[in-house]
Amino acid sequence: MWKVFLAEDERVVREGLRDNIPWEQHGFEFAGEAGDGELALAGIRRTKPDLLITDIRMPFMDGLTLCHMAHQENPKIRVIIISGYDDFEYARRAISEGVDRYLSKPVTRKVMESALEEERKKLDQELEQEQYLQQYRAERQEYEQFYRRVFFEDVFKGRLTFEEMYSQAGRLGLELDSPCYNLLFFSLSDGMDRAREVLSQYFLRYTQFFYFHWTIDSFGALIRGDREGVDACTKAALVEIERACSEDNPTGRWYACAGQSVERFSQLKDCYRDLSRIFSLRFLSPEEHILTREMAEMMLDGRDSSQLEAIDVNKVNPAIVRGFLEQGSLDEAEEFAQAYISSVSEILSSRIFRDYLLLNLQFTVIAFVESIGFDRDELPGSSAAELRTLTSPEDICAYTRRLLEGAIRLKQQRETERNGGLIDRAKAYVAAHYAEESLSLNSAAGECGVSPNYFSAIFSQQMKQTFIEYVTAARMEKAKELLRTTTLRSSQIASQIGYKDAHYFSFVFRKTQGMTPREYRQNSSPVA
Repeated sequence: MWKVFLAEDERVVREGLRDNIPWEQHGFEFAGEAGDGELALAGIRRTKPDLLITDIRMPFMDGLTLCHMAHQENPKIRVIIISGYDDFEYARRAISEGVDRYLSKPVTRKVMESALEEERKKLDQELEQEQYLQQYRAERQEYEQFYRRVFFEDVFKGRLTFEEMYSQAGRLGLELDSPCYNLLFFSLSDGMDRAREVLSQYFLRYTQFFYFHWTIDSFGALIRGDREGVDACTKAALVEIERACSEDNPTGRWYACAGQSVERFSQLKDCYRDLSRIFSLRFLSPEEHILTREMAEMMLDGRDSSQLEAIDVNKVNPAIVRGFLEQGSLDEAEEFAQAYISSVSEILSSRIFRDYLLLNLQFTVIAFVESIGFDRDELPGSSAAELRTLTSPEDICAYTRRLLEGAIRLKQQRETERNGGLIDRAKAYVAAHYAEESLSLNSAAGECGVSPNYFSAIFSQQMKQTFIEYVTAARMEKAKELLRTTTLRSSQIASQIGYKDAHYFSFVFRKTQGMTPREYRQNSSPVA
């Protein structure tokens, strides 16, 4: 029910309206009244009405000034002016102040009730439109996250020309006019849903961040502004990540790091390269959560000692390589290989240790490949004879990278085969349930037996579009078929393709097809 506030200095008129109008029958709650503009403003601030009914001439503050200040408090408030003065200047000012209706005194009950009915309809329509927009924005959010990731991947890999970079950024609503940029990545283990939600809201709340989903379990944020502001936002974001993750799961696996700020957007690929090197430390130092450049330099730039006893045996723990193969990506193989070999580079001159390291690495990778159903012969670099030819750190690093990349490609092949079945189940589920309003990403993920987050990421990667895009496209294709081949009304078509509300169906149809359902039907071949 909508709320109405009445401002009228004539007591008889005010009480007559208050007591004789059946407000609730017309969808309104009588929220309050005042005899002058000043008291009315205080009442409006307190009750927050949706409709203001006010006289023009009142003591202390006239009705038009009240309208102006009420609109400053709430731009969406609707206003009815009642006045005994038929003055063009008043009417002109009323229009400029956003008054919706001008009633001349004396106002009869019939006139007021008619005005209330019209205002209720308009308020209902505005609310309905706002709900459509909110629902549409929610559905578009997944779509935007997917295309943000594609955009940044192209930027980081240097695939875009300068013109393409700025053109695509504009379509994503990203202004590239800041004097400084930086990148921040963080990853969360399964089960940290509360931290994921808190951090998503945090990064979407502030315009300095441009938030995107990077991999299944990792997220990124572009930070923009002047250098001082970027540095401050970077530090604040890392603090917020640590707080949110610690509150969600004090023993959970989460990692975060930030890059080094750059002055040009086109230099982000250099920032990303540096950030990837730091982010790879999460496999080598799983006990650390906030990963820094200083850690990378200390770990990867070598040590003074060259004694075998100086090595930390935890650095060659097979679990490190196994963890990377399970969670890392093909793009991270080079950075991980460099970090892994650099962390023990000072003792690679020892033949005994070098052989131990390489055999340990090879056995770990072969065991992983066999665990996902492949034979060791399908893994490039699995021959023991090749190990005897490796002596320099550069050769060992190159071999490590090649071995890891071969294993990850086999993992991707297996995932593609497995996910192909998942996608087929998802498509069949949509085909069978597109007419149900309850069809959602969560219900499809449940049908496929995976988490919504994993399902969303896999579906987008495999189909090159989001799940919401796919469902909407399927519904729109069916709607166009029905518009071409039947005489069904829009409301009937909406109910047959999963939209409870015909207005929302028309809203989505216009957004996706560039015309209304009626226009599409008119432009199509007539029904036979």
